[in-house]
Amino acid sequence: MESRDHEFLETVLWTVRAVARHLRMCCLVVGISTLAAVVVTQFVDKEYDAKAVVLPPTSSDPVAQLAGSLGSLSKIVGASPELHREANVLEQFLSSRELHKAIIDSFGFVRLYKMDKNPKKPPKEADVLKKFRKNFWVETNDLDLFEISFRDKDPARAKAVVDFALARLDSIYSALKTNVADEDVGHYRRRIAQVEASVDSVREEMKRFQAKHGVVDPEVQYEETVKLIASAMAEEEQAKLEMEVEREQHGDKSLRYSELKSRHDAAKKSVESLKKRKDSVLMPVEGASSVMVAFAQLKADLEVQLELLAGLKLQLESAEIQARKGAPKFTVIERPWVNDKKVSPPRAAITALTFVLSGVLATFVSVLIEFCADQRKSDGRLYRLLRSIGEALRPRK
Repeated sequence: MESRDHEFLETVLWTVRAVARHLRMCCLVVGISTLAAVVVTQFVDKEYDAKAVVLPPTSSDPVAQLAGSLGSLSKIVGASPELHREANVLEQFLSSRELHKAIIDSFGFVRLYKMDKNPKKPPKEADVLKKFRKNFWVETNDLDLFEISFRDKDPARAKAVVDFALARLDSIYSALKTNVADEDVGHYRRRIAQVEASVDSVREEMKRFQAKHGVVDPEVQYEETVKLIASAMAEEEQAKLEMEVEREQHGDKSLRYSELKSRHDAAKKSVESLKKRKDSVLMPVEGASSVMVAFAQLKADLEVQLELLAGLKLQLESAEIQARKGAPKFTVIERPWVNDKKVSPPRAAITALTFVLSGVLATFVSVLIEFCADQRKSDGRLYRLLRSIGEALRPRK
């Protein structure tokens, strides 16, 4: 371990000695390289950034917000256009070929990029877009806001490009959202007409069912029938009990017994009659369960269609409000301005990097020179090998 430390220290000191022996050369290499970097960066075109920060539009329509809370029903009727992610739509516009092509044509970037030198062979649109998009980009920051940036040699032109993008974006976005709102109104009206037809159909089927089975609301009618039958049966049992008591006390020839017997027979007939009676209040007991199940199914279908109809009308109201007030506007939180602070080239970074790299190169050259000198003095193996290669390459007389 100690020998390794000594070897490392010896290597470091040997390198320092090599640099010290060729210090003038090292200073010249580093100085000239750094000065050249400074001079070259002076002639490189400066570039400036312009930036705008945009807040995507959000829904402020209470009807649309209520529609979003319908849960599973909103999946049936379709999501409101206000519930779409406006940010995705906005980003798609900012990245669209149409917007970029409009900017390129309006500001003459083909000429500015010097891509029109050959009039017989105009540049390909894809190449122009590629070069433009290297300087135009859209990013989403930590607050989910869009940052639209453009880099150009002229800070005023960079600002004008971002302003143009915002204006064109507002125009295209508003037109599209208006068209979408109109289409949604038509869509919901057609769906409402279909559901209303379904509601009418179910109601007609319910009427035919009621006429066929002679019922109005089987559930209510059955409940009333059961109540009356129970009351009649209770009357029958009460009369029967009193008849037994009267027979034990006075026999079955008494006047009271005859009255009780008449009362008992009337109650019994009433029970039998109620079980078969069918009118707007009562219904027959026999087969009542199947009638009630079938009617309950029709009633449930009608309730579903009515709920669906209510949801569609809510969505239609939201779409009509949106169509009347126009497309939601996005908010420009920070507008572009003429920023005359250059962002490219980074002269300080280039100069520092050149200084470091030239220093490393000068150190390497110094070490190489010293190593070759030491090999020559000691007639080392490497030196002999290099000499033999030189002799082999030397032309023979």
